[in-house]
Order: sequence, then structure tokens, then C-alpha cells
Amino acid sequence: MTEPIIHLPNGHVRVRQTAGVLQARGLRYATAQRFRPPTAIAPWQGVLDATHRGAACPQVPYRFAFVTGPVMDGMTYDEDRLTVTVTAPVPDGRARPVMVWFHGGAYISGSGEHG
Repeated sequence: MTEPIIHLPNGHVRVRQTAGVLQARGLRYATAQRFRPPTAIAPWQGVLDATHRGAACPQVPYRFAFVTGPVMDGMTYDEDRLTVTVTAPVPDGRARPVMVWFHGGAYISGSGEHG
């Protein structure tokens, strides 16, 4: 596993690379206060570390954990969590698929960090 730095429009990001796959976790795409429209994030200085799970939105205890297992164990929670996890093949000059994990949960539980 390596941790290359890639350039995004708003700044540099440290990602994980394993077996030909890049993964950036907890990437903020906007910010918003509760029940307010989102606003774009400002460019940042330095290198943003996207190698670890981001926080999930606050939520009640998951009532189906007895079926799915403890999917939310170890998660931290934060009100302002407009983030994604992006998984993609290492660039090789060809068009490739990209997986993007948004917060889901159907108003029950979840985060953008289960990828």
C-alpha cells in the first residue's frame, strides 16, 4: 500500500493505493448548516489527508444491527458531513469506471464511508 498525492481542483489530496486501486475517503464536496442550502468548499492549502474514514451524520442507534452486523461501530459523527468516498483504478490513460459512495441509509443509518 502506498499513499500518493493527487491534485484536485481545490487542492492536493493524499489517497491510498492498493493493488492498482486509488481510494480517497471522507472528501468534502460542500458544506451546509442544518436545513440550509449547501455551499461549495473553498480551495485549501497543503495536503488534505483522505486515507481514513470520515465522520457520519449524527443518527439514532441502528435498529437492524442484529441483521447487518455493527456497520456503524467505530464511526465518529459530525453534523456537517457532505462528503464522499471515491474508489478508482490507478490512471493508465484509458477510460475507467469510478465508484462514489454517498451517504445513504434511507433515514435509518449509514454514511458515505462503507466503501
